[in-house]
Amino acid sequence: MEARSQYVVSALSSLLYSSDSEAGLRQYWMPDDISLECYECTSKFTSFRRRHHCRVCGQVFCSKCCSSYIPGKHVGHNGNLRVCTFCYRSFQSMLEQGGLESENQVESERKGVGEAMQYRRRQSIDQVAQLTGSQPHLASSPASFKLTRKMSTNVPMYGGENVSDPDTAPLTQGIQEMVKLRDPLALSRLWERVLEPGVGIQLETHRYYLRSYPGTFHGRALVAWLMAQDSQTSTSHSQAVAIGQALLTAGLMTAVSGQGVFTDTQDLYQPSQVEENTTARTPEPSVQEPAWLQELADSPFRPEKKNSNSSQRPAESKVRGGDMKDNETVPDGLLGVGVGDLKKSVADFEDSEDSELLESVFRSHEDRYLDTLLTAENIPDEWRETILSLAEKAVEMVKPDVRYSGDEMDIRAYVKVKCVAWGQREDSRLVEGEVCSLKLAHKGMAANIHKPRIALVAESIMFKDRNTMVSLESIQLQEAEYVKNVIGKLLDSRPNIVLVEKTVTNLAQEIFLKEGVSLAVNVKPRLLQRLARLTQAVIIKSVDSMIAPPKLGSCEEFISQMSTCSSGRRGTRLMVFDGCSPSLGVAIILRGGDRQFLGKVKAVLKRILLIKYNWKHEKSLLANEYGSLMDSNVTQEKFGQYQLAVSPFIKVLKNESPIPFAVEAQDVSDITDDDHKEDQGDSKHPQYQLHPWCKDFIEMKITSLTDVELGDKTALFRAAGWRQSPPSPLVIKPKVNYSVVLPEDHTENLSVQFSMYSKQSQVAPNYCVSPWVVNMQLYGTLDIGLGDFLDSLCFSSDYACPAKQCSTPPLHHTRRFCHAGGAVSLHMQQLEAPIMGEDTDRLMMWKYCTSCEMITNIVPVSDSTWSLSFAMFLHILLHENQLVRRGASRPDATCSHSLHQEHLTCFGKGDQVATFRYSELHVWDISTPPDKLVIPSPSYSKDYIMKYLMEYKKAGSSVYSTVQEKLHQAKVENADSSCSLLTEQNEEHQAYRDRVEKLEEKINESENHGVETVSLLRLLQRDILVTQQTWMKRLSSAEMAGKNGKKGMVRANSTEVVDSAGKKADTDTTVKKLISTILPHAEENILPSPFPQDIHLITHIKGVELECPNPYFVTENKPSSLISYLLSSASYQEYLTSEEEDEHFVLEVSDLTTKFYCCSYFTKEFHQLRKLIFPNGEKNFVHSLADCSRWEAMGGKSGLLFYKTRDDRFVLKQMSRFEYQSFLEFAPHYFQYLQQSIQSGTKTLLGKIVGVFKIGFKNSATGTGMNMEFLIMENLFFDKEVTKSYDLKGSVRNRLITEGESQSGQVLLDENLVRVSCESPLYINQQDKEVLNEAVKRDTAFLASHHMMDYSLLAGICDKDNKLVVGIIDYIRTFTWDKKLETLVKSVKSSGVFGGQAKTPTVINPDLYQMRFSDAMNRYFSAVPE
Repeated sequence: MEARSQYVVSALSSLLYSSDSEAGLRQYWMPDDISLECYECTSKFTSFRRRHHCRVCGQVFCSKCCSSYIPGKHVGHNGNLRVCTFCYRSFQSMLEQGGLESENQVESERKGVGEAMQYRRRQSIDQVAQLTGSQPHLASSPASFKLTRKMSTNVPMYGGENVSDPDTAPLTQGIQEMVKLRDPLALSRLWERVLEPGVGIQLETHRYYLRSYPGTFHGRALVAWLMAQDSQTSTSHSQAVAIGQALLTAGLMTAVSGQGVFTDTQDLYQPSQVEENTTARTPEPSVQEPAWLQELADSPFRPEKKNSNSSQRPAESKVRGGDMKDNETVPDGLLGVGVGDLKKSVADFEDSEDSELLESVFRSHEDRYLDTLLTAENIPDEWRETILSLAEKAVEMVKPDVRYSGDEMDIRAYVKVKCVAWGQREDSRLVEGEVCSLKLAHKGMAANIHKPRIALVAESIMFKDRNTMVSLESIQLQEAEYVKNVIGKLLDSRPNIVLVEKTVTNLAQEIFLKEGVSLAVNVKPRLLQRLARLTQAVIIKSVDSMIAPPKLGSCEEFISQMSTCSSGRRGTRLMVFDGCSPSLGVAIILRGGDRQFLGKVKAVLKRILLIKYNWKHEKSLLANEYGSLMDSNVTQEKFGQYQLAVSPFIKVLKNESPIPFAVEAQDVSDITDDDHKEDQGDSKHPQYQLHPWCKDFIEMKITSLTDVELGDKTALFRAAGWRQSPPSPLVIKPKVNYSVVLPEDHTENLSVQFSMYSKQSQVAPNYCVSPWVVNMQLYGTLDIGLGDFLDSLCFSSDYACPAKQCSTPPLHHTRRFCHAGGAVSLHMQQLEAPIMGEDTDRLMMWKYCTSCEMITNIVPVSDSTWSLSFAMFLHILLHENQLVRRGASRPDATCSHSLHQEHLTCFGKGDQVATFRYSELHVWDISTPPDKLVIPSPSYSKDYIMKYLMEYKKAGSSVYSTVQEKLHQAKVENADSSCSLLTEQNEEHQAYRDRVEKLEEKINESENHGVETVSLLRLLQRDILVTQQTWMKRLSSAEMAGKNGKKGMVRANSTEVVDSAGKKADTDTTVKKLISTILPHAEENILPSPFPQDIHLITHIKGVELECPNPYFVTENKPSSLISYLLSSASYQEYLTSEEEDEHFVLEVSDLTTKFYCCSYFTKEFHQLRKLIFPNGEKNFVHSLADCSRWEAMGGKSGLLFYKTRDDRFVLKQMSRFEYQSFLEFAPHYFQYLQQSIQSGTKTLLGKIVGVFKIGFKNSATGTGMNMEFLIMENLFFDKEVTKSYDLKGSVRNRLITEGESQSGQVLLDENLVRVSCESPLYINQQDKEVLNEAVKRDTAFLASHHMMDYSLLAGICDKDNKLVVGIIDYIRTFTWDKKLETLVKSVKSSGVFGGQAKTPTVINPDLYQMRFSDAMNRYFSAVPE
């Protein structure tokens, strides 16, 4: 049914542009006498079941299957047409899809049109054969057809005598003649009036089969205009139609559909030639966005390239590419530049010294480039001239009309390179047409034809059977007649050559042979399309549905011959269509090597074609820009240091890594090597392997034909098929595809990040078009012409912002193209008056220097500049820095700045201006959390050490002074004992002073000190505190002895003092508590502590007093000091080496006034993790935790406490109750994931948690205490000078804070970043972006699998190091009931029910949170392609 559907659709389409009567269709109906049954239901025809022909497909049906009618108005016929059910359904489908005109668009007066061409009754096959036999010259000479194809229709000149009504005029007999004009000059004058602006018809842009045709008009418009003219002598409708036919026949206009009949319908026509004094309206280019831009709002697709068989260039093409008029001026106040002498700008440049200098630079670049390619492919240097000359000729001849005809941008689409193996290199040549490897269907067909008429058929010529069951007899009866009908239609147009895409039946081939028509079958569709372009033929979609005569192609010569070869090799059969228009395309034949070698030459030749073709357009751009070189002695000595580039002025240094190679697309069908068998050696066909059953039968000795065993083996032989496995056809005829590689060219592909935004848009501050990477192939995929980009996507009134929510005109948008550290921004603005006055359709350009504030002359954009690749234009703006404006090398020049990177490139049309500006991008280097945490050894400055030494010196002096004072007071009561203690005190004080002096000398010896000096300070501090406690005990015991009446002061050892003091404390505890509630606090100690009360020296561990306390002090407001004490304790080391099953280690310590509690969770697991990530061990980690300070982390809303270690390496964060409970369940998975990531080298962004502790204390002296859980994690900003930081969650709900200049360390949120992301985005390179996305994806998937959510990405900007520090923090919060309740409440508040914009709440389900977080991080950081 598919073949039949295509046939019916093509038949209906053909009827649209035909005005033949129903009688003209009868000659192609299936004869009644051979149609025995209905084509649809297979019912036999009888006297009562009569035959009915479908007017579309011509088959015979019964009355039930052919009972539908279609209105003839739709297909150019009178009345209704009877059709079969299938054709009726197809007609209705085409009507619904808009493929047919509605009834109110078609008038019934088409029957009054004078037919310019009618089909005569088709001759039978026998008559055609007899005619060919009697006149054999008709088979090969197209000139012999000219007289027989004319028709006679007298057409009076406009305003003369009336034309006879076609309804009453007799039909011409025989072969019709062409229209004879009484006065061709009068017809030309009439045509001038038709095209006269303001008087004649208006030329506009119309759509036809999804394509725009500028400078066209409807046939109905011409008829209406003719009838409206000359009121005295009225022109009838039939006269107007006849005049239109005369204009069409005279060649003054052409039909877009290719038909030769003028109709008063919506058919499109256009002028075929333009007089010098004829001015036409400038065509508006169709607004067709490139595929890469259409993907933004719609589904990704690439728009189809326009067909090359289009109309000729309109009249205004001369105006656009030519000189400007002298009286054209710029409106007053516009840029302050006149345009009086601009008509010499581009023309003079061609012969100027600047042009010669640029040309010499290109030639030198081309030679070095070709040297590189020849060396890479091992091609002899003798091919240089051949390649250059062939490429030069092709570029000069082939001229793709991208601007007006919609041709392909790449010239290589119209230059075919055909490799014919062997022969001589000198045999390589250029053919103005097509060369292909086809052979004629029969040896007797003509192989050489001068000026042939070529018919192109896009389907098989064979009988199309339906899918229903039918008798074989009926098919045989219908097939012969069907083939005769189809071939008869085709032969009516008198072709010499027929090329068919598929197969042709033997009967049809015999008819073609008898008629003297050369036939080739199995032609590739691509070859048919190429021949249609070159020969200007129209491909026949369906021969049997062809109502109007087809448009045949032609060329000068057709030759089918064998290529010459040496050494007895067999040549290649080639078909050559020579003498076509070279501007439409050429073919290059390469000879002089084997298949593989010629494939390399072909690849090099195509690359040189691209270089030469691009230079043609690039040179035109430089001429429009007034570009030149500052240094006239430019050489290519450093050519090897740069990457290969098509343009001679794009210089990009090579990467350190070897240059990759890119495989160039290879058309195997274009490389012919009939000596392929020699390449395969003398391989023989594989021998068939007999089946064992066959061997038994063959080897069996037959004695009797009635033997039962013989019958059994015969049956087995037949069942086995006499061989075990048939040979594969690929083995018999192997096909080798030689891949050709060439060094990669930097400019062949441009990966550019495109974005679009507007401050005035409804979607602001978000992008209208989010940044995404477009891969533009030079003059190929996703590329667009520079002029097409400007006309269609900048200055067109039909173009709108791709964002559906944005209604802001593109004029107020900014478009940015980023690549390799540079950006090109496109800004639009509207002027008060048009740039060129009344001429609002001309595209102009100029350059403006931002430093000198000087501009070049305003010149029109030439056709070559218009067709320049937009990708190459961006390449030039991004990488070119050698060119300057013309005249910059003169001594009196005022501007010598870069023409592209320091100048604005401006384009104007009407009152609008588009400006391209280059700017350097600030591309940040991503810094992720390192796998190994290097903790620097503690280093302290001399001033820092001296500060603490002075404090300790003062504290020690205070202790000894107080002791001395107490002893002098006690001397009055007991002089002997006091004197002995005073002597001891003086000795200790002197020893203390000597110790401090030595320590001070040691400190002054160096500017920086390490752990050793700090240990000495801690020992000094410990000894001072021990001395204070010792003397306090001595004085206390002496005081107690005096109260008990004891004489003298007896020195007691420390143990006795402690025991007596402890007993006293036990007896007086109750009294002290009662008195302390009534009276102010009184000093209990005889000697006050020399240090603050929150600094404690641990004297007891688990209730056991230490003989010698460790020199580690615990400070109440520094939680890390207790953790440091735990990690350095002997109990902790014993726990690590023990086999205890408890996961947590608890340490309880105290001093005289305060009790401390510290619990280390997952102690052994964290110890193993720290061993893995701390390459220098835990020693420096312990020293780092010895000192910390409170950190006011700005931006958080939890209200939890934060601390930083003194060296800024670690952060202590207080854990909430929910976080603490979540971590107890999450910790085992965390250890496993982090260990696997580090050992496998997989990048993770998780900020490493290196310990979780619970800390508590109670100070009985001051009444203070603490009971909190803390986690210790790495400081992501360690050793980084962060100037701005962001806490990013991927949500914009309540994620905005007011930025303050005086607030240092302020952490901004998501919406703060979004508001500046359009104008100042965070750019990173492509490799870092891929690493970042992969890490985010992997980490968030891990967290979501364990129900973690509400985590953040902390990003810090370091201007000094050009670093963007990132890491995931706060990732130990699960989706518990409180978070679910928070999500529910915020969802209701954010839904917009209570007013305001609907926003997603911050806290959502972990899986949804993961998706939102990953998508947001991908948006926040833009990748710049390299």
